Amino acid sequence: MVGTGGIDPDPCGSGIAIQINVCNRQGDREVGLPLLVHSRCQDPMFYVSNAIAYVGQMVHAVAPARPGPIGAVLGKSRWLNVLGAAETKWCPAEGDAVIEMLAQLSSAGIEDPELPPISTGQSA
Repeated sequence: MVGTGGIDPDPCGSGIAIQINVCNRQGDREVGLPLLVHSRCQDPMFYVSNAIAYVGQMVHAVAPARPGPIGAVLGKSRWLNVLGAAETKWCPAEGDAVIEMLAQLSSAGIEDPELPPISTGQSA
């Protein structure tokens, strides 16, 4: 990573992070510095992972989101409040909402989209 001219450019920054990572010991385990500046995911995933795994300590440092083909059709990434009843973790109303979004994508000519739905996994 370090050449004669200094640190080689690395678009993800992982090379620099590896070079400056300081380790200490926590019992039998070597632990590096925690991830503090995150530049890979957009909200709501950044917010969720920051709240759960980092207790709100990460800094969100991504470039402004540019919608791809899916975003151009469905809009900004967001939580959907789907009201429905269920006796298990499967809620038919949530399934219908996903089918509606897939139909919108299909109508726009988008086939085999990578569409990761997130659910609380709780019974409604």
